[in-house]
Amino acid sequence: MALLIGTAALVWSVANIYPDQIFSAYLETRRWVAAAGPIQKLPTPTPIPSDPMPLSKEESSTRFVLLPAKAAKWIAKSGTWQPTKMDIDGLEASLRQVSSLRAENWPANMPIAIDHPEQYFRQYIAVIRKGRKLIYINAFCHDFPVSCWRQQLVLINDGGSCCWQALYDPVKSEFSALRINGVA
Repeated sequence: MALLIGTAALVWSVANIYPDQIFSAYLETRRWVAAAGPIQKLPTPTPIPSDPMPLSKEESSTRFVLLPAKAAKWIAKSGTWQPTKMDIDGLEASLRQVSSLRAENWPANMPIAIDHPEQYFRQYIAVIRKGRKLIYINAFCHDFPVSCWRQQLVLINDGGSCCWQALYDPVKSEFSALRINGVA
C-alpha cells in the first residue's frame, strides 16, 4: 500500500500498480479532480537554498530510510533483495551524481535538475529489474511533511523539483532513470 498526495491534497491508497502506470494514474486523478470543480492549489514549494549548509553524518542518516519490500510491492514486482550497509553507504556517498542527471520525463528544452539531493527526505527500496539488483529512490523535500514516511511509500503528484525518483546500481555505483514530478 502506498500513500499518494495529490494536487488537491487527495490521499489515495494505491495497490498493484506498476511504476510505468504511475503517470496514467496521475492523469486519471487529474481528470477526476478537474471534474470535481475548482480546487485549492498547494503553495509553491520553498526552493532549497542554492548553497545550503552541509549536513552532518547524523543529520543525513535521519533523511533516509530503507523500506521493506512489503511497503511497496507494486514497485518490486520482479523481486527484492537485501542490500548491505556497504550498498547503502555507496549510494549515500554517490548521491551527488543525481545533480548531473537529466530528468527522463522532462523535455530537453526545459532544463530542470536536482541541485542538492542530500537535502531531500529519501525512501530506498531494493528491487530487481531485468535481473539487476537496484535500489529505487523516492525523494521529497520538507514541504511535504508526512509522518509515516519511514513506514510507507509516499507518492506525491506535482511538486516539481521538490519530488523525484531514480534508480541506483550498487555494482556500478551509478544512478539512472531520474524522474522529476510535474508542476500543477
